[in-house]
This record gives sequence, structure tokens and C-alpha cells, in this order.
Amino acid sequence: MKLPGIFASVFALLLPGNSVVKAQVIELAFTETLNGVYAEIDSIQVSNLTQGGDTTLYWPDTTLMILNVGIQQQTGTKQDGLSMTLEGNNPVSGQSNLLLYVPEDGLVEIGVSDLTGRQQLFLSKFLFSGVHQFRFTAGTENFYVIKARSNTSVCALKIINAGFNYQRRSGLEYVGASSEFITVKTRKSSKSFFFSQGDLLKFTGFDIGISTVIVATVQSSQVYTFSLGMNFPCQGIPFFTYSGQTYNTVKIGSQCWMKENLNIGTMATSLQTSASHSDCGSNLTVEKYCFNNDPANCAIYGGLYDWDEMMEYKPSNLKGICPVGWHIPSDADWCILTSYLDTAVICNQTGWSGTDIAGLLKEPGLTHWVSPNTAATNQSGFAALGTGYRTAYGYFGYFQRYNHFWCSTETTATTAKYRSLSYNSPEIGRNSSMKTFGYSVRCVKND
Repeated sequence: MKLPGIFASVFALLLPGNSVVKAQVIELAFTETLNGVYAEIDSIQVSNLTQGGDTTLYWPDTTLMILNVGIQQQTGTKQDGLSMTLEGNNPVSGQSNLLLYVPEDGLVEIGVSDLTGRQQLFLSKFLFSGVHQFRFTAGTENFYVIKARSNTSVCALKIINAGFNYQRRSGLEYVGASSEFITVKTRKSSKSFFFSQGDLLKFTGFDIGISTVIVATVQSSQVYTFSLGMNFPCQGIPFFTYSGQTYNTVKIGSQCWMKENLNIGTMATSLQTSASHSDCGSNLTVEKYCFNNDPANCAIYGGLYDWDEMMEYKPSNLKGICPVGWHIPSDADWCILTSYLDTAVICNQTGWSGTDIAGLLKEPGLTHWVSPNTAATNQSGFAALGTGYRTAYGYFGYFQRYNHFWCSTETTATTAKYRSLSYNSPEIGRNSSMKTFGYSVRCVKND
């Protein structure tokens, strides 16, 4: 299991003439959870939406320190500050070497604390400009924060102790000047980054080919956690109310999905005929079918919708009957979801594909599916139920055996794409259907 990951960089903001302004140090820590477990995030882009400019940070940097000079329009220049890195892997086991880059001669103080802020070790030493080596010994704590300060800048590094030992005492000793060169990936890009207290910043975290965004007004030191992976609520919106009904959300990869099928509108009675037809109409009222014309089924399984009704009779209206900020998933949206969960899914293939994709999406058990409900684990949190569907001729069928989900993507003027889950298959189906069929609808949040 991967362990907590936090980024870091140091920004020392100086006025012209390199005179230091009395300032407040704001410390921003970034962590990631992947599928609900703390993990090492690959990189993070920090953008200032108020003043412009951005910088990119990379693991294993551990803390973003911003020296706020309290000036709303920065016109000064910046120079590189202290930078610290760890030789070898993090987590560490026993002893590890630290490399500290000192940009100019001066007194440097180094403190080692646990995560509660209790100081364990302290070292103060006059260091010449260059790279210096220290030997750190991890003792009885699971995590350590090492901070170095000079009269112009500060940097920090978080150490994960994989060699936990009740009998070993932590230690920090100076080894000497080093010929090693520290490559700080954030140093060059940070020169175009300006900050004042209260600025609106955008943080974009990247890992395993997916990303997620946090936007925040920064007033003081904070810890921000990027939630990646699946089976947990979307950050900031674990649930919402739409048209009088509460919907939960689920984060799967980079996407935020509704956790239940959409259920809005007035029930239309489905009439059985020998011709393809709709019992809904373009009448400014959202209409839905309930399986077997029973409203109780809509309350559990959600509504079944004609494609045109879902799109509000406007094929280019991607929002459709979804709430503001959400949209009807396209064929491409379903591809992102299914290929993230199961790399064996072939997105552009008609028919069934995948290895265990249906199992990851389906609610387990036999409450809302008939036996055998093959492979169902709901590991993704999508919680699909066996809703059945309405045929184009007004009949209802396959209750608790299938769930068909509309896509917003048309194939012809009278047909559109949909995805299928079955009670007896671990694969997912991708096909086209007449728009007069009644299928389930899930909404996905806009980027």
C-alpha cells in the first residue's frame, strides 16, 4: 500500500533591491487519497487565478511555503531559497541522508518535529553557499517533519518511517559539504508565481493518468487533500437536492457521477401497441416511465426516459434534464469511466467487452438483481440496479436482469448509444437503440 504524499517548494518574495519585507509565512500542504487510502501524488499545478502565473510541484517535495509580503500588486523579483531533498526512498528505514541547498552564506536552523508539531531535534549551524549533507535517524515516530530556516527562506520535508523501532532514538547530524547537485523541479517555474493573502488559487493534482482540482481563497496555512480513485463522495458535494429529491455523488477516477439513477418528472402511462411510439411529448413538462407503470418502482430504481425527453427535444442540449452543472454522459464519458475501471473494455466496440467491469458497477446481492448477479462487488461505488426497461412498443421487460443507460451520443436521427449491464455477465455492453425505448439516466458533473 502506498503511503501519504505531500508536495513542497519554497517561494521567497523580495522587493526590488533584495531587501526583505516583514512577512507571514503561509504553509500549504497537499496530500492525496486514492480509493480512500493515502498515496503519493505525482505532481500538482498551482495557478493564481487572481494575479495570474503558475508553478508546478513534483513529488517528493513536501510543503509549499509562501512568504506573503502583504502587497496586493507584486512588482518585485524573487530568488531561489533553501531546498531540501532526501537521498533514496521515502519511506525510509533507519538512517537516511538529507541534502540541503543553501543559496547564500548564513545561519541555518534545522528542526525535526512529529506530526503534532512537538520538536524532537534541533540543530543550528553557519553554512556556506552550496549543498550540505546531513544524516537523519528515524526513531519511534511514524512521521517526521524536517524544517530548515534561514533569514530569508524556509523549506520543509516530510519523512515517512517504515523502520519503526521502539528502541532506536531519532538523530540528526551534520556530515559536511556535498558535491551533489539538488535538482529542484519547482525552482525555475516558481519565478512566474506571485501571491498575496486572499488570492484565489487553483490546485490541480495529477496521479495515475487522472487529475482533480481544488480551488480555494488562501488566507492562512492549510492542508488540502486531493481525492482520486473511486467509491467515495465527490469533494465538496457529497450529495445535493434536485427537484425535491436528494442524490448522492461518487468520485470515480477524474469523474464525479450521481450515485443513483435520475428520477424527476411526472409519470407517463406506457401504452402497449404494435408500433414504435412514445407516450411522452414535448409539452414543457418532464415525463418519465416507471416500470410496470408503478410509481413505487421509480422511487427505488429511478425513472425510465425516452432519449428525446431526456435531451429536452434538443439533440445538442448536453445538459438535458440533468441539474445545472451536470450533463447527460456521452459515449466518450462512458468510455472514460469504463476504461478507467477495466482496461479490457474496448470503448469503440459494439457489443460486450471487459473482464470485470459490470461487477465493479453493480450493487451486489439479490435485492435488486436476480441470481446469479455475476461478479457484482460495487467496488466503484456506482451502485447500478437491475431496473429493466421499456420497449419502443410500450412493454416493460427484464426487470432486475438488465440496466440500460442512455448516452447523449446519437448514431442516426432515430437511434442513440447506450450502455448495458446484465445479471449474468461481468462485461458491459455498448450498442445503439431506437430513441423511443425507455432507459435509465445517470448524470455526470461538468469538468
